[in-house]
Amino acid sequence: MRRLARQPHALQGPFLNRGNSFSQSEYVEISDMADLEYFVSNDSRDWLIPFDSLSLQCEVGNGTSGQVFRSLLHSGGGSSVVAVKRLYSPVTGQEYFQSFFRREVSILSRLHHPNVVRFYGVSYYNRVLYIVTDFCPKSLSALIENPAAKGPLEEAVFMKVINQIVSGMGFLHSRNVVHRDLKPANVLISETDDVNICDFGLSRLIEPDATTMTAEVGTPSYMAPEMATMGGIQCSTKGDVYSFGILLYSTWSRSKPYGDQGMNPFQLMTAVVNGLRPVIPINCPPALARLMRSCWHQNPDIRPSFPEISQILKDQWLLSMFAEGEEDYYYPESSQLMSASSSLSTIPAAAGGHRRGSKDNLNVMSPFASPRHGGDGRDGYGTYKQEGDEEEDDDAGEEDRLLSEEKRPR
Repeated sequence: MRRLARQPHALQGPFLNRGNSFSQSEYVEISDMADLEYFVSNDSRDWLIPFDSLSLQCEVGNGTSGQVFRSLLHSGGGSSVVAVKRLYSPVTGQEYFQSFFRREVSILSRLHHPNVVRFYGVSYYNRVLYIVTDFCPKSLSALIENPAAKGPLEEAVFMKVINQIVSGMGFLHSRNVVHRDLKPANVLISETDDVNICDFGLSRLIEPDATTMTAEVGTPSYMAPEMATMGGIQCSTKGDVYSFGILLYSTWSRSKPYGDQGMNPFQLMTAVVNGLRPVIPINCPPALARLMRSCWHQNPDIRPSFPEISQILKDQWLLSMFAEGEEDYYYPESSQLMSASSSLSTIPAAAGGHRRGSKDNLNVMSPFASPRHGGDGRDGYGTYKQEGDEEEDDDAGEEDRLLSEEKRPR
């Protein structure tokens, strides 16, 4: 077994000791099949695939946990197209990797859902580990960042993608799995244009007796503020809901969140912890903007669950907003969204919130912006307010009044 060199940490501050990039030459090695079986939990050994049944064709991508190839899996006289991920070795060493590998295989092998990537098994060659899953030719990130396309996605495409992401994430949470790195690059699109959620490298199973666990690196632009704090934090499905809110913004706007802020990851997460959020486009339907803001609310307890989001979409109130005005929106009684759009001024200090217009409470390095919410349901970001500014929460009060009325389409 060769010893792998430790790499410099990619992030600092809240991310100390959480490297997030590996050299392509740094693959973990195993000495023989006995080692591989040791890595794989007992209930997963049926998923071992002989490497000679795989034909690697071309590289299709790189992630934080591995290099992905388009491949053929030969079985029973036929073959099928699959994705093969060659796993990088984490900088934290072999012992951590054993847990990492077992977790990913354990999670994938028990998940069967139309919107979660299908798992075939694991293999090894020349003492390097591989995970075999369904192959999807496209990703949501490629779809929304297509330079040839202009304007929002077509309504039918947008609603299909969002509904299927909600369905897949709701399934994961029902199986006590928190993804922890939900972003467009981890939402694959199949040949039938269906969503397949992938890459569970940072996933954690929520154990019934486990209330806290140590934060790990996701992707800063999509990471919930509570995930960036030091020390132990409560592992919650609401972190995925936050990521979904940012993903919802990216999918609608077809842009990267905070793309023009010019901040490094540490600065970005410091700003997010203090309330920074993307600027919602002016052409975004007000109800959709409200859904985004409820999902990325600073207080995790106020964010809706995926079943609640699913119910909203099934009621088609959001879909109607593509053609109707703001006065026709409503929020289902079953949803926490009735209270989710309250302003950041109502968040307790312990939740990481701040009161707008308070210089003492806004602990963000200049020139970071502070959130200001308009009464039309869209976000805007103004410059930092100085002490003595009298503009406070008039728009937010109007927003709360509208929410409490629970208007239904006429």
